[in-house]
Amino acid sequence: MRVRPLLVGMLLVVQMPSLVGAAATPQQRCAGLKMKSAGALAAGLLKCWARAVRDHAAVDPVCLHDGDAVFDAAFARHERLGCLTNGEADGIRRSVRDFVLQTTILLPDPGLDPGGTHYAEVCAAEKQIAVGKLARARLLCEQRASLKNLPITDPLFADPVTGCLAVAAARLDARFSELEAAAAPQHCATTNDAGTQEQSAQVLEQAVARALTAVRFSAVVPILEQSCQQSQCHGGDTPQQGLALDRDPWAALVNVPATEGGGQFLLVDPGDAADSYAYMKMVKDSRIEAQPMPAPAAGVALIGAWIEGGALPPSFPEIIDVFVTKCEQRACHGAIDPQAGLELDHDPRAAIVGVPSVADPMQPLVAAGDSSDSYLWRKVSGHLGPEPAHGGLSSTESAVVAAWIAGGAAPPSFTRDLVPLFQSKCEQPLCHGSVAFQQQLRLDEDPYGALVGVGSTEVAGTLVIPGDPTNSYLWEKMAGVPGIFGLQMPAVGAAPPLTATEIAMVASWISAGAPRN
Repeated sequence: MRVRPLLVGMLLVVQMPSLVGAAATPQQRCAGLKMKSAGALAAGLLKCWARAVRDHAAVDPVCLHDGDAVFDAAFARHERLGCLTNGEADGIRRSVRDFVLQTTILLPDPGLDPGGTHYAEVCAAEKQIAVGKLARARLLCEQRASLKNLPITDPLFADPVTGCLAVAAARLDARFSELEAAAAPQHCATTNDAGTQEQSAQVLEQAVARALTAVRFSAVVPILEQSCQQSQCHGGDTPQQGLALDRDPWAALVNVPATEGGGQFLLVDPGDAADSYAYMKMVKDSRIEAQPMPAPAAGVALIGAWIEGGALPPSFPEIIDVFVTKCEQRACHGAIDPQAGLELDHDPRAAIVGVPSVADPMQPLVAAGDSSDSYLWRKVSGHLGPEPAHGGLSSTESAVVAAWIAGGAAPPSFTRDLVPLFQSKCEQPLCHGSVAFQQQLRLDEDPYGALVGVGSTEVAGTLVIPGDPTNSYLWEKMAGVPGIFGLQMPAVGAAPPLTATEIAMVASWISAGAPRN
């Protein structure tokens, strides 16, 4: 089975404003080096596992630790070069470990073969090494694309015969075929599985590319604070040009006409940094005569990438992270005796959007599209008197909550939030992937069609009932509620356990009607 070229890799070009085919920017060079390091970690960890299979022993923890240490040192070195984003090392490491775990499940230590030889062990170990080389090769293709300032869909990388990705896959196919042919009359424990491993490597490549190119609004806020929100500029009571950025900067910028320049430009035109007036002022664009707005070069690149990526408001997982950090403490809004009856650790979006405030029933906790009329934001940002006992939200957290509300208080995105979750936690080929999908549930082809309105084969219930998470068997299995059949998912050892944020995200998506967004 041949894997389609990865489209997410285009983000390395699309989200970094520059000319396609021109010299790579420092940010693109940094992203490329980080991809290379991620590939080296995957290959190195699988070598550790392969050695254990060959020796029929436990994996050497020193070998694993050394791989992590080299990876950490490389990332720290790369981030001194001037990267588009920083701090992704732990997330990328988790993606690599998920990939390694999945590979070792598909290619386990088989022990002695029926003939009493060790060839099955050798075959499994050599296949693990080959898969590690494939992951490294695919991420090296991404690095080359980044350095050449070309999308990964360019024929140089995506041609089905001569492209970099195809060559990497062909090498894996050839190595697997060689090992399986040499096995007769002995046996490899698995055969004809190169295509499955190529899919797994593509998922890793996609996760790494997404981590290195996704610019969150929360990363933009500190730049605005540093460069624009001083009291004599765009903060305080009399902001210049009436542009106040110290309360709800997303709503003040996105799709708002600039008062300078004759009104022909938007301050932030989503998807078009070059014609966004705020960005034009930062880069001293020759088309405007007004005084430029200085900002650090790295900050300008980050804002440009955010605009090119659609100038999106914060995603709901970012909001859940704020709630978990600042609101769900045992004595506040957790499951046990929540203050004002507001419990945020089960289905936080349903608990706040359009729900009247206990303190002011005429005002909703969250009025979608209007942060200034949302009691929740006014409370956590300190506009209603003393801040909560935990110290309130930081200015960045307050701006993130305001932006999410102003952007429509959207539920989690099935495509952006849920599909990556399923890929990392559920689609292992021996679970709900391409090899042995349990309970006839396969999530690697059409996960939406496989879940929404579909009956469970395990109990008399429906996997996802739009609008009703507590009766949706998918959420019940993920949350591990009493009364489920079998164990909480994902099964121990098959994938890392779900976090509280991930479980709450699934509940909020279902309660919002399980949209295919």
